Amino acid sequence: MYRLINFAFIFLIVYLFILEGSAGDHIRILTALILAIFASLIFFIAKWVTLDAMKAVLVFGVIALGFGGWGLASAVIFFFVTSTVLSLININSQNTDSDPGDFDNYSFRRDGYQVWANGFWVAVFSMLWFLSGNIVFMMAALGSLASAASDTWATEIGTMNPGKTVNILTFEAVEPGRDGGISLKGTAGALLGSLSLGAFAFIAPLLAPFEAFFIITISGMIGMVFDSIAGALCLKYDYTFRQPNDFTGDRFLYNNHIVNWLGTGIGGLIALLTSIIAFG
Repeated sequence: MYRLINFAFIFLIVYLFILEGSAGDHIRILTALILAIFASLIFFIAKWVTLDAMKAVLVFGVIALGFGGWGLASAVIFFFVTSTVLSLININSQNTDSDPGDFDNYSFRRDGYQVWANGFWVAVFSMLWFLSGNIVFMMAALGSLASAASDTWATEIGTMNPGKTVNILTFEAVEPGRDGGISLKGTAGALLGSLSLGAFAFIAPLLAPFEAFFIITISGMIGMVFDSIAGALCLKYDYTFRQPNDFTGDRFLYNNHIVNWLGTGIGGLIALLTSIIAFG
């Protein structure tokens, strides 16, 4: 499935490069391609991504910088690096007797599905921004990314020496890290992640950056809440999204990828609609 997403976006990249891009756009897209190749190799060598995820990172990197520009690309890099560092810290805190550099026994490396679960809508909105030049699509891309950061930081910080965790729907105690679970520490982490991405409103080419900062931050939190509710519903009704043949993980992991994809989409949609009202 993720390979089809790769091919679809590659086709769109080539199409927009040839038919829609100016000379300046061509230089930026080619620069993005070179940088994305180096970034994907570094991330793979560092054991941050799997071999299949390298392709997704390469395609996504070209879109983020080539079509979204340096402001959005900086936000994407910030999200990926900080989220990975939090995962490293979390793994080390929960496995104090293990080698800090040995992650082969943990679900640490991001795969192609995880890359697109967090980056699909960012890529879509980036291309719409490139085609239209309408600032609301850049807002939507950042809102979607803020949702991804909010959810990821909530999980990593919330499961690091966790406190009480409850189901978002029933408020019954659940295991930390479980889909639909929320905690005070995790919610604080979610807000911090969303605020951090909202700060890129002052770097990306956005109108009224202070208003944009609040829109992106709030959109990120709403996307995270939707993600938690959807995850809780999947567990409550024991629902499993249909897995593609090339997915090798368990059904709970695939459910989480789909829920993340939906959550980032909701965050982007909220940012889009709010921006249309505020700036349209």
